[in-house]
Amino acid sequence: MANIHPFIAFCRTQGVTITANPKLVDRDRLDAWKKTAFAWDVQLTRHGKTYTTDYWCGSAHAKHEGNRTIPTPPTAPDVLASLLSDASTAADLSFEEWAADLGMSEDSRAALATYEACRDTAMRLAAFLGTDYDAFVEAAGDW
Repeated sequence: MANIHPFIAFCRTQGVTITANPKLVDRDRLDAWKKTAFAWDVQLTRHGKTYTTDYWCGSAHAKHEGNRTIPTPPTAPDVLASLLSDASTAADLSFEEWAADLGMSEDSRAALATYEACRDTAMRLAAFLGTDYDAFVEAAGDW
């Protein structure tokens, strides 16, 4: 049996499951990267709780067969590690500190919206993972 990444094993033992459905989007309104990316409606489930989110991934998350590109649905560890990373950027930081750390302008409305989205992700993840939040952060460390 092949070795599996410890974070995959951790998610399995913690009972995290995922449902990912392709999401239809108006590509004309997207930035250059998202125009070529795959959009998913994702629902994570654990111990009777759910976390829903949009998830985007690039062409590395697809099978290429001739002229066809077939998106590969994201896994629970992929989505959780991404969410935990986003949440960690704004943890315990004011907007001004966060913007300075990332080299963003404190006067940028887009930067403020991103900061608020990261804070929202952190709060929603804390509710979803409960007292195991820090264990998930540690387990996802080298994902």
